[in-house]
This record gives sequence, C-alpha cells and structure tokens, in this order.
Amino acid sequence: MTDITPDRHPSLGSERSEAAPDDLADAGEQRGGEPLMPAELRGCPFAAPGVMVTRAQVADGRLKIPCANGYDHFEFDSYVTRNGRLIPVFAWTDRTRVAE
Repeated sequence: MTDITPDRHPSLGSERSEAAPDDLADAGEQRGGEPLMPAELRGCPFAAPGVMVTRAQVADGRLKIPCANGYDHFEFDSYVTRNGRLIPVFAWTDRTRVAE
C-alpha cells in the first residue's frame, strides 16, 4: 500500500517533503478517537460534495459511503488547497448494492 499523506505523496513535489501533519485541514471533530477532516468527493451524481473523514481513511486511499440501498466507492485522487489547508479529493469509482 502506498502512503498518500501529503509529506509522502509524489505528485505534490519535493516542496511538500517537509510537510507537517497539521498542513491537512482538521475540523476538531472525532470519530472513534480519531480527529476528522473535510474531504471533497468528485464524480458521483448522488453523493454530497464533501464528507468528514479520518486520517486513516485518507492514508488508506479508499472511501465507502452509504447511499440509499448501497454504497458509493471512492478512491484518492489528489489534494486541493482551501483556505490555506490541504483537502484530500476522492474520485467516484463505482456503486454497489447491499446484499439482502
């Protein structure tokens, strides 16, 4: 598994090599003891444009978001800068249905 945190992501160039974990946006909320941060979702017609995710989810590079009677699946795409903070962007890959 490739680590895609900003300080190790190759597409961010060498200027990001000194990046501290605080460069990622942190909203101060928590899920299971882990802080949450905003992430953008692209490419899915039914998902909200943004969600709150943990750093572990960003490092994993995949999201599975419940939607109606199934799940929308997203994979890490890039980072964007919003208000001086890096926000991970996830691109929609497919949708699966809940087995009944």
